[in-house]
Amino acid sequence: MVSSLQSAWETFVHTKCTEAKCAAVQVYDKAMSTQLVKCKLPCDSDDIRKIQKDAVEKSMVVFKAETVGVSALNSEKYLEELMEYTENKLKALQERNSNLTREDCLALLKRLKKERLHPILALLATEGGSSVSFAEIIGGYSAIEEGFKSQSRGAKDVFAQVFYEFHPELQKDMQKHLAHLQQLKDYDERLAQEREELARHEQEIKRIEEENKRLEEERKTKEREMKLLQEKLKEDKRRLEEQFRADMEAQREQMKDMMDELRS
Repeated sequence: MVSSLQSAWETFVHTKCTEAKCAAVQVYDKAMSTQLVKCKLPCDSDDIRKIQKDAVEKSMVVFKAETVGVSALNSEKYLEELMEYTENKLKALQERNSNLTREDCLALLKRLKKERLHPILALLATEGGSSVSFAEIIGGYSAIEEGFKSQSRGAKDVFAQVFYEFHPELQKDMQKHLAHLQQLKDYDERLAQEREELARHEQEIKRIEEENKRLEEERKTKEREMKLLQEKLKEDKRRLEEQFRADMEAQREQMKDMMDELRS
């Protein structure tokens, strides 16, 4: 009999928690899709983290409401599955955003290079190429950099990575016209090297900033999960105390009835 009751209770808990998790997943998915319509990809990584945070909080509210009466111990596994689902969704979204950012950035760089630098390099290949100053080459490069920073959109760490990877392509073009560049009185190889180092440094800074933000969000998500579990533990304690008082009252009533029967 006890085994049958335990089995029935376990089935009930599994069904209730599974349904709660599914309901929470639906709320999470709906919240994410609604916000992503407003925040068109590629977008800033901070925007994605904010959307994720809001959607996770909404899903956790639903999960908590749907698992009332189920202990924290029994519901913990399903809560962890819910959190794993949202984390996997976030990683997939971030990867998609990074890919779209990279595609947009590469297309933008190619266009800027064609508009701002190619005319200058083409002039270098002509007989009057020696009339071009290295400052004009630097100006073309700077125009690309400024245009890229003002027009690019998406994940900032990907911006820096794409721009850093683009630098050798620019150097390749410069090497092709090296014979002409060496004739220019203001040629400064050191400045080109410094720009490459600066691009590498900025890329590393953005990568570290992005990693720190990701770790901070993971910490906050874990804190929210622990807070929910603590609330459920308090709920379990309150329910057990109420049950204990009810049992004690029932025992007192039973003893009173027995004493009354003995007296009669």
